[in-house]
Amino acid sequence: MNMKIELENCQKSLTLKDFEEVESKLGHVLPERLKEFYLQYNGGEPKQQTISINKYYEVEIRIFQPFKYNKSFKNALFHTVEGETLEHRSSNSISDNILLFASGHNNLRNIGVIAINIKNRAVYFYKIIGFVKNSDAFIFDEPQLIADSIDDFFNNLVAFPKIEEEQQTEIIEIEGVMPELSDCSASLTKEDI
Repeated sequence: MNMKIELENCQKSLTLKDFEEVESKLGHVLPERLKEFYLQYNGGEPKQQTISINKYYEVEIRIFQPFKYNKSFKNALFHTVEGETLEHRSSNSISDNILLFASGHNNLRNIGVIAINIKNRAVYFYKIIGFVKNSDAFIFDEPQLIADSIDDFFNNLVAFPKIEEEQQTEIIEIEGVMPELSDCSASLTKEDI
């Protein structure tokens, strides 16, 4: 069941002037489709389970980072797309043409960030494998291609209703039930161990 993507806990709305300032800080012009999305939602958490289903790699989006404003962190630069991107650039954990804009996990439940390569416009998943010493930046594994373009990425976002916590608990309990061993199973001996 595909639903319309909706975000909650969004930050202050952006203007085109805000984007000009951000682009100046980053030294790159941002893709129009990315700006369109962020003019509607300045970051936020998907209300539904939101997955980018593309031919290369699937990722579940947990949060879209905001540009310029982040009330939760008193608008501290690091807690914005441009601030986090600049911090990672300065620690050499990403190249200058990468823009980190969301976080989530892949189908193996590895946590990582979602980024666009500003030059070739492709979108990648960067699995987090550690932290840069004396920095707030992450160390990433090799990037995994998610989509050939930001258009492909947004066109292939699929939303599903979230499973309620009660339903998740029931599923976990059912999955956690161990089968009982039959009485005819042979006991282990010291030699078996």
